Amino acid sequence: MGRQYADFAETESSTADGQKGEISSYTIYNAAVNYRMPEYKTTLFLVGKNIFDKDYIVDRTRGILTGTPTLIQIGARYDF
Repeated sequence: MGRQYADFAETESSTADGQKGEISSYTIYNAAVNYRMPEYKTTLFLVGKNIFDKDYIVDRTRGILTGTPTLIQIGARYDF
């Protein structure tokens, strides 16, 4: 995500309440792996979001709100 601003005036320096100023750019990494087992009609999966646990700001309209921390999901899907 490229840098952006919390206000329409594109104020460079941030205010203490987070209502004005630049929101820095950030990069997060997500990955997903699926393993299909056709003989069992099942797919196993592993999903990782924000793998490197990057702290980043997603919103300032209601104060500073941070993005999702690392999330790992493991599961199985069965096809009837």
